[in-house]
Amino acid sequence: MTQLPEGISTWLRNHEIKIELILAALLALAFAIKFLGLNGADDILMITMLAPAAFYFVTAFLASQDNSMGIISSKVFSIASSVCVIGLLFSFLKLPGAKEQLTIGLLSMGACTIVIIYLAVTGRTQKFVPMLIRTIVLGGLSLNAWFGLNNLSAH
Repeated sequence: MTQLPEGISTWLRNHEIKIELILAALLALAFAIKFLGLNGADDILMITMLAPAAFYFVTAFLASQDNSMGIISSKVFSIASSVCVIGLLFSFLKLPGAKEQLTIGLLSMGACTIVIIYLAVTGRTQKFVPMLIRTIVLGGLSLNAWFGLNNLSAH
């Protein structure tokens, strides 16, 4: 995989948490607009959910830890996060393919989380806390949507 240019990569790495928090705040605003039933709520939700999906995908191309297991797991984790966000978008908008995207994203994220926990416990990585928080939040939302989609198909 090709890395991002050094200037962009450094800026994103330095502001990654801030960008993620801003995108989460925008998502909360979009969900409030959808909950209120305002015109254009689906379009606003789609745009605000595509932004973190693109951000997670781009962060897969940032330079990562020194060991190969950490590099691979962080790249796959970022892409799996992107797939989970798109799967959530599909499930909120009731589009086909949501269950498949959530399944692929959750399985990939779960496998990477096991590797990240192993690396964190053995002290081989310092960048595990944001990934574990993302696993809890995004994985929890995705798992909830996945179970909801499975319950709908059972009835």
